Amino acid sequence: VGGSMRQARVLAAAGLFALKENLPKLPSDAARAGRLAAGLRALGAEVPEPPTNLVYFKIKNAPEFVAAAAAAGVRLSCVSAATGLCRAVVHLQIGDAELDRAL
Repeated sequence: VGGSMRQARVLAAAGLFALKENLPKLPSDAARAGRLAAGLRALGAEVPEPPTNLVYFKIKNAPEFVAAAAAAGVRLSCVSAATGLCRAVVHLQIGDAELDRAL
């Protein structure tokens, strides 16, 4: 077996692990994304209901909002400073405690 096929087994093992261990956790990520969306709405952001763990929102003074969040240890990305469109991602390393701190 060539060298590249040997690495394929390692990548396949990582994929199998992710399917077995992380796939069942996706509903809780989606629920946390809904909580985050509600919290952002309370701050005045325009937020559609997130269908996945990705939360897109529009907020005035987006660059300042993202900078203030970063200073508090919360990482967001501003997709477009001109339109105020930002994005937050909820994933398996973000639990209820981290979400509470972010809100």
